Amino acid sequence: MSDATPSSAAPRLSAGPPDSSLAFEALLARISRRFITLPLGEFGPAIVRTLGEIGRFMQADRCFVFLPTEDRAVHYVAHMWTARQIADDPIVVGTVVREAFPWVHAGMCRHEDIVVPRVDDLPPEARRELEYCRQTGIQSFLMCPMYSAEAVVGNLGLDAIRARRDWSDTDRRRLRLFGEVVAAEICRFTAVGPPQLPGTTG
Repeated sequence: MSDATPSSAAPRLSAGPPDSSLAFEALLARISRRFITLPLGEFGPAIVRTLGEIGRFMQADRCFVFLPTEDRAVHYVAHMWTARQIADDPIVVGTVVREAFPWVHAGMCRHEDIVVPRVDDLPPEARRELEYCRQTGIQSFLMCPMYSAEAVVGNLGLDAIRARRDWSDTDRRRLRLFGEVVAAEICRFTAVGPPQLPGTTG
């Protein structure tokens, strides 16, 4: 696991979203049902809608998916949702992760959870990530691999901008479970054709 641990107290959301297992399970089920009869042409907008639901439930300001190319040589930003109150991200759909975020990319290649409660505690090798976070106001971020049938399909992540987050074990577990649902649908739809990439804010 890549981890940047906070070293001092600061205003933050310390416990993540309210502890509501029923609401979490209901959202998982709703996301799964959404894709059952979804036409291929509506896949991209449905994914962004799903990321919005995940982001709002997890009390995050941005939710995104990184996917590899077919030969797995390069990961790119595939889908992104940003809360309406948040300024547009200079990183756009199609950005190559290795070039923009080399430290994050290294953790992704090791299939690690990337847990950053406080961006100022990022290691020196994450200089590019720290510059980006300071530029965009990101205070905390969390990323987990997305698995389908024990294979890593990509990564699902959250940014916290309006308040810092101490990511709990529950946050990580829930994000991984959300990732399994998203990964299953990505695999199903990419098996019949490439999804169309949509807009990014909602």
